[in-house]
Amino acid sequence: MVVASIISLVLSGVSIKAINWIGEAKDVQKIANLRQISLALELYYLDNQTYPQIEESSPAERWDGLISEFKDGNYLASSLTGNENYDYQYLNGGENYILRVLLKNSENPLLSNDLDNEIEEVNCANPYYCIRM
Repeated sequence: MVVASIISLVLSGVSIKAINWIGEAKDVQKIANLRQISLALELYYLDNQTYPQIEESSPAERWDGLISEFKDGNYLASSLTGNENYDYQYLNGGENYILRVLLKNSENPLLSNDLDNEIEEVNCANPYYCIRM
């Protein structure tokens, strides 16, 4: 019975660590997705001299509109999964943009390398990771 209790405690500790690792891996994937989209935005800008002017009202609709625009123009080599927690805002009539994603881990060290203030009414405070061009 004591051995079973010890094994149970060890396994619960391992499962908690595994859950944390999975969350951190998802955060890294989200940031990688933003960087891939940022590259696609630059290609789009080179072709059109403006960034996509997606005007939908919700973050998920704007993100879906952006991905749709990229698929139509062949700007993405691969498709990104899911639109949850992502946002795209064009600024200054298409001269700039902000990409934003909500990270699971608000203590993620990667959050020290992004924008942390409100820009054009877009909240970039942690746990949001933002890129602006």
